[in-house]
Amino acid sequence: MQYLKIINLIDNNGICQYKGLDVNKFFAGSQMVNFEENTCVIKTMEEEIPKNSDLTVLSEDDYISEFKNIENKRLSEKPKSEEEISQEKQQALNAKLLKDNAEIQIELNKQKELNADLLLKIAQLGGNANA
Repeated sequence: MQYLKIINLIDNNGICQYKGLDVNKFFAGSQMVNFEENTCVIKTMEEEIPKNSDLTVLSEDDYISEFKNIENKRLSEKPKSEEEISQEKQQALNAKLLKDNAEIQIELNKQKELNADLLLKIAQLGGNANA
């Protein structure tokens, strides 16, 4: 049995990267993730630990200490209220709408520019743009 700490656990796509470890050999309930630090501690039955700078072998005492520290931190976190969640969703929606509006405005400006160019060409050719 081995005790490990994994750093850089979650990649940029939100996927857990176990650094070559066999997750089927993890002891159920032994994994504790610290999302703020992007780390976790685990207990595994794996005998050969892959060589990876993101893996650290821990003593049992260090594992227990880190596990409890993460657990206590999670338990002390205040859950978000419905109002806070609603405000965060509204802020995200507002940001998306502002971005979409800016993109539409850019497209509209491009269309105006194209229309002006077409009117100029028609006028240069002696045509009547109002016909």
